[in-house]
Amino acid sequence: MQASMTRRKLLITSGIASTITSAGCTGVLSSNSTPSSRELAHEAEVYNREDMAHTISVTVKNERENVLYQQEFNLEDEESEEDTESFTGDPTIISIAVDNDSPTEHSWPKMSCEEQGKRSAGGIGVYLTPENGLVIESTCNTVYAK
Repeated sequence: MQASMTRRKLLITSGIASTITSAGCTGVLSSNSTPSSRELAHEAEVYNREDMAHTISVTVKNERENVLYQQEFNLEDEESEEDTESFTGDPTIISIAVDNDSPTEHSWPKMSCEEQGKRSAGGIGVYLTPENGLVIESTCNTVYAK
């Protein structure tokens, strides 16, 4: 009788384990699928708040002046590009050109995302406005490397 109880427990345990596996629960427990294990990335969102179309070129470089991100945006009046390609690295310089003007360089803004309780590598919002011209703001959106 003792042997059959052990066999019964083994079968029950095996059945439970296979049910959990087939239900996909093992993937939930995997460290590769948790958000905290994914690499955070930066982003550059661009907004044209003027009443005419513009081409805005954004280049982000690191301390060694290696290009981390480079993109040209053709935006109609009052149009934006928010779903941009993410990038990794340690950005220090932002170079922005509007239409055929020479690019202007700016320092990457200091981020305090963790102090705000947000999990983010930090990004930028580039705004072209009729009132203030070119404005760069830091963002703390959570973006992951692709």
